[in-house]
Amino acid sequence: MKRIASPLFFLFALAVAVPSFGQGNPKHLGAKTCAHCHGTADWTRMTHYTIWSATDLHSRAFQVLSNDLSKEIAGWMALPEGQPESWDKCTRCHTPGVAAKNRGPHYALSDGVDCEACHGPAENWFLPHLEFDATHERNVQCGMTDLKDLETRARMCLKCHSGLDHEIVAAGHPDLSFELFHFSFWQPPHWDYQEAPPFVFWAVGQTIALEEALGNLNQALTDPTTGKSLHVEVFDNKNCYQCHHKLSYDRWRFVEAHYSAVQPLFKNLVSDRSEAIDREMDEMNSLIDSPDPSSQFELLKKAHETQQEIGALLPRIKESVASRAGDEALIQSLMNDLTLPV
Repeated sequence: MKRIASPLFFLFALAVAVPSFGQGNPKHLGAKTCAHCHGTADWTRMTHYTIWSATDLHSRAFQVLSNDLSKEIAGWMALPEGQPESWDKCTRCHTPGVAAKNRGPHYALSDGVDCEACHGPAENWFLPHLEFDATHERNVQCGMTDLKDLETRARMCLKCHSGLDHEIVAAGHPDLSFELFHFSFWQPPHWDYQEAPPFVFWAVGQTIALEEALGNLNQALTDPTTGKSLHVEVFDNKNCYQCHHKLSYDRWRFVEAHYSAVQPLFKNLVSDRSEAIDREMDEMNSLIDSPDPSSQFELLKKAHETQQEIGALLPRIKESVASRAGDEALIQSLMNDLTLPV
């Protein structure tokens, strides 16, 4: 029988009444569940909750929905006035977006983007991670999200920090931006700086952001109501095409921005594919500027193909940057390429 780390842990585990783990749709137990240990620096020296609640803007994500800009955006989308908890389009990112039946005893919307929004619903891994012989690998097996894997971390961030839909853009939501290295180190982190070198954060984050940005082009070419691809006939209507083409172009700016950083990576790490990807990007750039509505569907096809190719290259890139993080020649080559005139 496995031992729990201390009697206090055991009593606390009973207090939160965690159901038996192994369920397929685990509950979110709430940030207060984590705070008992990760917010008690006086005896555990674990300040993760304390840092998050005091300095991390994610902890105030739900509160933001009550400010004037959020109210204006909600008004344009005809959302119920003064009821941000009912704004599903907003709460899916300003909170973990948990259905009522999956909320544990300490779950609170007011916690915003809480611990489990990133680390995963804790019902199945909460008790196992208290055991003396608990390991990160076992916690992941029990359902914890593996945020030590930078690809997983970047994709988790991009679920919300990328790809606003047609309606919310039209309502005036600010543009989203994302850069894994900057976002990870911008606010006081509640994780170990030494999990990976900053160079690896930057390289992996930029590559995945480019891959996601290519996928987001699809949203400019879909019906905001049904999510289905729009037909060429719709783009023949100038009233439709004018806005949808602008949305495509706006999304293309994110692709270009990330590619300007990723291109030197491809050149230095996957040189056998870099020229082909350059050509594909040039072709898409021509398509985005074309006045021919049918070109938008060719753009979508090309973007999907390039997205798939970059996804296939990602393991090579991750392995290369991890093994060459201290390679001064590589860093110098990247710096030279990144500072060339555009």
